[in-house]
Amino acid sequence: MPLIELDIPDEDGWQDILAARVLTVVLAAMLLRFGLWAWAAAAGDNGLVGAIPTFVAFVLGVELLVLAVADIDYERWARPLGYATTVLLALLALSVVLLAEYNRLGTDLLAFTSYAVEVVADGGNPTAVSLAPAAGLAGAPDVWTYRTDGSWATSWSYPTGTLWVYSIQYQLVGRWVGLRLTSLVGVVGLGWLITYLVPPEYGLLGPASLFLAQNEFLAALGGLNDMWYVLPTVATIWLWATERRVAAAAVFGLACAMKQQPWLICLPLAIWVYKEAPSTRVFARRAAAYIGVGGAVFLALQLPWIVLTPVAWLRSALVPLSVGNDAPLISMGVGLAILNQAVPAEIVGRATFETFIYGSTALATVAYWYWFEHLKWAAWLAPAAILLWAPRSLPSYFHWFVPIAVVALFASHGRLRGQRAVAG
Repeated sequence: MPLIELDIPDEDGWQDILAARVLTVVLAAMLLRFGLWAWAAAAGDNGLVGAIPTFVAFVLGVELLVLAVADIDYERWARPLGYATTVLLALLALSVVLLAEYNRLGTDLLAFTSYAVEVVADGGNPTAVSLAPAAGLAGAPDVWTYRTDGSWATSWSYPTGTLWVYSIQYQLVGRWVGLRLTSLVGVVGLGWLITYLVPPEYGLLGPASLFLAQNEFLAALGGLNDMWYVLPTVATIWLWATERRVAAAAVFGLACAMKQQPWLICLPLAIWVYKEAPSTRVFARRAAAYIGVGGAVFLALQLPWIVLTPVAWLRSALVPLSVGNDAPLISMGVGLAILNQAVPAEIVGRATFETFIYGSTALATVAYWYWFEHLKWAAWLAPAAILLWAPRSLPSYFHWFVPIAVVALFASHGRLRGQRAVAG
């Protein structure tokens, strides 16, 4: 007779339901914490600025606590709850901005984007002109990105894919909320996509993955645009996991057209394709198809500016790599770059970063090749691992990989919508 009698449910899937309920409690706790932040931030303000966000956050938090322990069918209701919670979190974040009349653009990225879409609307080429006039926009940020020679970066510093996205809002409603409405829509879309892809009982992982490490709803309204590469990357993982590899390549080309981070996934994906190909010839054929399709989508979104000024476009896309004659961007971040806050730049200089980033990339590549079956799905997280050693490793380079990790985790266990077998 065992020393301890355990009452284990007979039905299948009870572990998933229990884990989903624990997730609900964690998300509720974070909402209550957000409510405390809103209450403290509005200390001394008796108006709606602090009252509404605080009250709504506590209502949502308490409701989720109740639903976590209530006898409801999670397989039926967790997914609709995930969709609704995503929208409510977005509205909660937007209310903070609107009620506080927070008109600042937040980041130089958003300021440059706001000015660049105006250049595009006027028929100009934002990769070939200085974006310094963005400093004169209403609500322009106080902090800008500087170079090591003391000048500040005034050029477009990314691929041009996001200009298409933000131009839509600019053409329809102008710079309302400083183009941040477009970013918020992207975060909602990302939350909904994750909720749609994961098993139904885990529907709250959609909003949770965008709220736990960092409140990505507020981050979007604060001036970040990372959701526009994360969204197609998540879609790519799903298509890849469900054996729609050519379609995955097309969507991955879209992700690469938005920002540079997905570029770092290309090498492990190439190893993946090689490892799964039955012969070198099959590998070459598949690689050519994927590169051709993905490259075509990428180039299609860059083409107007490549045709006009190919050199200017290339320099803009490679600004983070500090190529060309301009001084490098200053070192800043939470990875190895944080040492620059503690020791002189001469000790942790550019050569140090290059040594670590090239060395770590080489080691990671060898490890991925050797332990491929164990590390297969970690390919999608390669940028986060590599950028730890870069001279610029801002927090956003890492916390946006939480939703990517969530989808890759379920894909690795064959649990995404449409997967027929365990992916291994």
